[in-house]
Amino acid sequence: MTGTVDLTGTLPTELGNCDLNIFLAYENSFNGSIPDSLYSNTDLAALRLENNQLTGTVDSKIGSLLDLEDLRISNNHFSGPLPHSISSLTKLRNFLLRNNDFT
Repeated sequence: MTGTVDLTGTLPTELGNCDLNIFLAYENSFNGSIPDSLYSNTDLAALRLENNQLTGTVDSKIGSLLDLEDLRISNNHFSGPLPHSISSLTKLRNFLLRNNDFT
């Protein structure tokens, strides 16, 4: 999936059925939370969800994405604490999370 295409609605749970290396869904109008199924894409190297209307927390399962190099979730409505499992993401080079409601 590529970035800006004016998509709306929630991210589909079927994302877990895909073999994704890159998921770009930035600058759309997605709402709801990140589906748990997305975290089963353990080969994911880039996850860009910035500039949407996403809510909820970032699940500790994000720590299973050990190949993740690019994580951009800025300008959404995520809340709660960031999970400690993010420290497992040793390949992470880009990590943008500003303009959310993290505690």
